[in-house]
Amino acid sequence: MGRRTNRRAPRTRWRISSIGARSGALLVLMLLLVDASPSLAAGAPSQFVPGGQTERVLGDPANDILIIFTHGSGGNTRIDHCDPPGGSMTGAFGVPEVLRELTADDPKVRVWAFCHRDHGRPGSEDVEATRTAPCGNRDMRETHIKVCLRAMAIEAEIGDFMRLNPGLTSDRIFLAGTSAGGWASLLVSLWDSERQARGKARLANGAIAFAPAFNGKRVDRWDWGPFHSWQRIRETHRAALMGPGPTVDALVFSFECDAYETPDDHAGFQERPGVQLICAPPEGKSCGGGAIAHSCNRRDWFASAYKGDITRFMRQRLGLPVQPPRANSCPAPAPIRTASSAWFVEGSRIRDK
Repeated sequence: MGRRTNRRAPRTRWRISSIGARSGALLVLMLLLVDASPSLAAGAPSQFVPGGQTERVLGDPANDILIIFTHGSGGNTRIDHCDPPGGSMTGAFGVPEVLRELTADDPKVRVWAFCHRDHGRPGSEDVEATRTAPCGNRDMRETHIKVCLRAMAIEAEIGDFMRLNPGLTSDRIFLAGTSAGGWASLLVSLWDSERQARGKARLANGAIAFAPAFNGKRVDRWDWGPFHSWQRIRETHRAALMGPGPTVDALVFSFECDAYETPDDHAGFQERPGVQLICAPPEGKSCGGGAIAHSCNRRDWFASAYKGDITRFMRQRLGLPVQPPRANSCPAPAPIRTASSAWFVEGSRIRDK
């Protein structure tokens, strides 16, 4: 009886070790899949809207107008799961109806819904908080927050379209995005301005940003102190895109009662050369409140109210005749806070001293 037990024991140990080895190999494979490169992780869901074509090929590259639309984002370290190809493409990841209508008005306009699934690594915000310019050294990918990785991915996406479509030029490429996708598009437009200053070619002709934001809800920022990593990142990004500075060719929509960034938060865009800021809703309409207001560009009245402004912006950038812009209805800009601002805490809210 004892000998029989001794003979079986090694076999049991072998089975356990074999299962452990297989589980370890499976775990390694899963980690490799989760940490796949952005191009592999993001490629499959991206598509032309409407139509669902997933190949990055234009019918007439020399004459088509390409709009690369980028969705919103979850937390810095979370992977964003875009809607499946052919799905409704609604919510934060979907193309708003106002851009879909542009494709119906002019078949030369093509909208590419770009799905970006890369994410920031834990601690990347601490590194980003030490940088004096948004996204700093872009060769150090592992230390960047998600919105920076998204902006770099948009640049790579433009490069893919240029490579696959001979005859396509940067003046016929526009960027668009909601929330973090809008902020990332603005970063690319800023970098385009810096490229031009160095005598290099632009990648795109301008950006259309709906409710641009990237660092959480306003209520979550109330308890941040002046040295909180995300507060310092927010200050650096805002100072780079708002107030006096390099030209940023962009049309920015800001929504009343937005849970993330309000027209008051966006008012500094009015001082930046090249930016036109539109504050919604128009008289008689409502964006709702909180997270609902953040998606005001999906309201059924939004396209009829603002499609003309988007068309005007694109025509102006293309050098075509345009009508004068609408009268400004946004609040007056306040000074942009920087990392050197004086602070004090009043209750649970942070105020300028």
